[in-house]
Amino acid sequence: MENEEEQKEWLRASFIGITEQKTQEEIKSFLSETNEEKPSFEVLYTNIMSASTDKKLRDNEKDMLWNFTLLDASTNRSYGNAIFPAKRRVIIGKDKGKKIIVGANFEINETEGAIAFIPPCTKNVFLKYYNPMTNNIREWDKEDAEAYMTNIKNTLYLFL
Repeated sequence: MENEEEQKEWLRASFIGITEQKTQEEIKSFLSETNEEKPSFEVLYTNIMSASTDKKLRDNEKDMLWNFTLLDASTNRSYGNAIFPAKRRVIIGKDKGKKIIVGANFEINETEGAIAFIPPCTKNVFLKYYNPMTNNIREWDKEDAEAYMTNIKNTLYLFL
């Protein structure tokens, strides 16, 4: 996200998944054409990415089975380095044959888009289906990963 348009698009997509009012106001300030004293993108990015629970996956846990899904290359590349709610919108959109965009005023717009097959278990990951106790739609955390891994083990147990 090297140019300002990419940064604005990422912030609009991230806005919907953010619950902290201060961060929402900072994003609005950054996106405002009239505010000359807007916060830097780097500061906003760091705040958004670090504003998570203590249940966040560590780097070495991100390369484990509980953090893997099956997606076609186009879908996987389409959301790049987005946060979980933005990735979730891409997956839901591809499954519906829509492109779900967060507009300049944070409204959700659906337009016709490419459809892709999203395997049921991958769709369930992005719907947070495996963790019925989740209250964190903002990210895929360790509790979600553990619930997903338990489901994988229980499913495979039937065949072993």
